[in-house]
Amino acid sequence: MGPLITNAAVSSGGGAPVATEATLLSVFNAIVASDQDIEILLVRDTGDSDKVLQQITNYETGTPVVTYKDVNGNVVVPVGPLEYLDPSAVLNLVLAAIQAQGLVPQATEATLLALSAKFNSLGQKASALSAPVVLSTEQEAILATIDSVLDSIKVDTGNAATEVTLLATNALLTTIDTVLDNILVDTTAIATNIGTLATPITGLATSLLIVSVTGAASVSAGKRSVSFMNTGNNDATVNGSTLKAGLSIDYPLLSNRDVYAAIPYNALTSELTITTVG
Repeated sequence: MGPLITNAAVSSGGGAPVATEATLLSVFNAIVASDQDIEILLVRDTGDSDKVLQQITNYETGTPVVTYKDVNGNVVVPVGPLEYLDPSAVLNLVLAAIQAQGLVPQATEATLLALSAKFNSLGQKASALSAPVVLSTEQEAILATIDSVLDSIKVDTGNAATEVTLLATNALLTTIDTVLDNILVDTTAIATNIGTLATPITGLATSLLIVSVTGAASVSAGKRSVSFMNTGNNDATVNGSTLKAGLSIDYPLLSNRDVYAAIPYNALTSELTITTVG
């Protein structure tokens, strides 16, 4: 049997690789599964610049016969020690041979491992650890529908916020309306009173009283205005306060609806002149 991997296995001469990862794995599996009398393995001659050799073991004579060939099919004697190559190393060597001839591999192990690393556990990942996803043009209709739904949600959310504001405003307006109703009642009462008092009141009683004897007394409640003057030579008291001789105190005319309460006084040893209206 000839060598498993030759220049022809690396390139067909037309510029396109004919040995991909899947192809090589299929060949390896076929060799392992078969019951042929020749076994071919790839080894690395660590004593000779790590050259890769084919280790060919022939079982046809009953006694295993081992020979070694280089990549060109020449029989060589390895320097040793030898190191068996694992499938990953074999694929890397194939990739190196393909790239050395200026060819572009269809799928390398490094590419597949890098892509596999992108598909890790579920959940959000950083962009550097994520696999790009391309949506086909048929997805445009779906995206348009999603966008429309999102717009509707946005409008609904806006309406909900506006509705809350309007409800709060309506409650405030209701409160204001109640206050205005109360004011209207008060205003009506005031208007009624003003209408009643619009006609001038005539014939209010007036009085002039001169008191020169000691003793507590008071001007009766209901007067519209009151005036006290100390016309004597000594102190007197009016509404609990001292009124000096020669001074006066006036309780001016009130509005049409208001009158004074009772006002106490005492002439003591002086003289008080009291004038009232009402």
